[in-house]
Amino acid sequence: MPIAVSCQGCGKSYRVKDEHAGRRMRCPSCQGLIDVPGGPSGEPASGLSAQPTRAAGRTPGRKQRDYTHLSCGGSTTVDGPEFEALADPLAGMVATVCSNCEAVFPIEQFAWDDTQEPISRYYDRYRSLGTPLQNFLASRVGMYALAAVPFAIGGIGFLVVKNRWCIPAGLLAAIIVIFAHTVFLGPRILQQIVGTDDPRELN
Repeated sequence: MPIAVSCQGCGKSYRVKDEHAGRRMRCPSCQGLIDVPGGPSGEPASGLSAQPTRAAGRTPGRKQRDYTHLSCGGSTTVDGPEFEALADPLAGMVATVCSNCEAVFPIEQFAWDDTQEPISRYYDRYRSLGTPLQNFLASRVGMYALAAVPFAIGGIGFLVVKNRWCIPAGLLAAIIVIFAHTVFLGPRILQQIVGTDDPRELN
């Protein structure tokens, strides 16, 4: 028997086959996430609250966002490059700052103000849509791993051929890889997984 589901992002309703019960699907209209009810425990597959939130939609043109430190209750507004980095679920940010405490804490201690969703859960929700390889390549760890390859080759070249230009060349190549990852590869993988290359739009 088909299951009725609604996208909390754009409001559109769909009927899906019962074989999708307990799974997560992407809204054909806005590309937001929809948790299909009917899992083993009757809860959505993600384990998130079934209460309506804006978590599945997007907010185009957003330049800043507020988040709360769950320990102290203080709210912090983030914008600019810091917001883009924090909002990128594939980047692998592990900590951020609380302006109330004036200190840095693990990302698990923070939640978005508008959706009340913990930022770590927000990361997991979007990362679950990608393959392990995509998630690795798009992360900061993946970026530095890729950049380490030409630098290591330069170091080996210096040891083998004794040319002092091998190390600077390897370093330059590593910088180019980091730039290419930031400008091209990371956004392209994000686009493939979540349907946009601007993580600031994601809820």
